[in-house]
Amino acid sequence: MVFKYLSFITGFCYIVLGAMMMYYKTSFNNFDPTMIFLFGIAIILYGMFRIWRGFLNLKKSDDEE
Repeated sequence: MVFKYLSFITGFCYIVLGAMMMYYKTSFNNFDPTMIFLFGIAIILYGMFRIWRGFLNLKKSDDEE
């Protein structure tokens, strides 16, 4: 039962991680701020993909039951 909702939790964590990277991009002194910003966007998009995929799996499992 918990595994159905794990994609939602993981996706939310990725979105928060990406937002924190974009907000605290000055903390990464060794990297270009533009690259940190783009990587943060990529992580947020991946988190949204995980949530979308979890929604589809949850909908599919509800249809089967």
